Amino acid sequence: MPDLHVARGTRAVVDRVEGDLIGERNITLSAGTTGMIVVTGAVRLEGDARIQSPLECRALDCDGGTVRFDATLTASEEVRAEDTRLEVGGRFVSRRVDVGRSLLLEGEAIAERIEVGGTLDARQGVQSDSVQVGGTLQVRGLLKGRELSVGGSAQLATVDLEELEVGGAVELVSGAVRRKIRVGGVFASQGSLVYGSIEVGGVARLGGSSRGESIEVGGKFSCAGELVFTRLEVGGVADLGAGATGADVEVGGRIEVAGGLTLTANLEVGGNARFAGDVRGANLEVGGAFESRTAILSGRAEVGGSIRTTGGVKAHRLELGRKAEARGPLVGDEVVLGRGARAGEVFGRHVEVGDSATAEHVVGESVELGDHASVARVEYTQELKVGRKAEVGSPPTRLAELPAFPL
Repeated sequence: MPDLHVARGTRAVVDRVEGDLIGERNITLSAGTTGMIVVTGAVRLEGDARIQSPLECRALDCDGGTVRFDATLTASEEVRAEDTRLEVGGRFVSRRVDVGRSLLLEGEAIAERIEVGGTLDARQGVQSDSVQVGGTLQVRGLLKGRELSVGGSAQLATVDLEELEVGGAVELVSGAVRRKIRVGGVFASQGSLVYGSIEVGGVARLGGSSRGESIEVGGKFSCAGELVFTRLEVGGVADLGAGATGADVEVGGRIEVAGGLTLTANLEVGGNARFAGDVRGANLEVGGAFESRTAILSGRAEVGGSIRTTGGVKAHRLELGRKAEARGPLVGDEVVLGRGARAGEVFGRHVEVGDSATAEHVVGESVELGDHASVARVEYTQELKVGRKAEVGSPPTRLAELPAFPL
């Protein structure tokens, strides 16, 4: 049987075409006794069309209008729909899909590659190695594949991807993006997320417990559940609703954590840093106020503003900034109170109380009081240096050995 040509406005019954099927504008096709339309070649539609029965073909080529498949569509090689709104009511299977205007998928979709210039709306799952959408994307079932690229915005349910890139905003329920997430505007996940790296220009919100490698956010970052990472870098504000574990944290503004923070390397915060639990790490540098239950650092700790802890701060070198205030014990091999700083209990191998600084109780091997410094009580084992007009409330006590320090 040769190619089949269906004239404009025709309603045709077709079972099998040994060749190509060419349809003009405003045609309607349905199957006969077989219940399925089979075209061994390509189907070419030149305008609006409706196919009411399942269709199988080698390729589909649509040119304009709205083309509606009420049932399943299988194109073994490719689907091309230039300047067309393509709708598929049933299962959709093809190797390559290229739609210019919009694609509506009401059933499950399977393809190697899907490209849509405008809008893709998938009401069930999509499995494709590559999905590229120029405008907006919505997938209400599982989206599984290697890479997803969306120029505008995306709303997703569960994802199982290697890479996700969205120019505007993306919201998903849960899933895994194992290599890279890159979003220009806003990224939000409602549930748990497994990620490789996250890079967001604006705002990132993680709704559940999440784990992965690096996170870089230009504006604000928040995570409601437990967070595991290697590096967290936030330009503005970081809010964590539970504890976090990682290597490095760098926040330009402030950070607040409802639990504790455990790091293998550094915590660097330009503004204030507040933790409801304990902080562990190598080095700590906070430009503003620091608050936690306890903080234990293997390296240095530098705080420009106030320190408030219930159990204290311990570091190899601990430095309190100029005119800063500490509540809770300060413990270190070296402890330095900046000019005009105020502290309670201070314990260290070497303790330096800067000019005009004050402390209630200082214990150390060697203690140095700057000019106009004031300490209520001093205990030392080796050396005490007292600057000009420095004051010690009670006579200094020289000990045979240092007592056990807190922390």
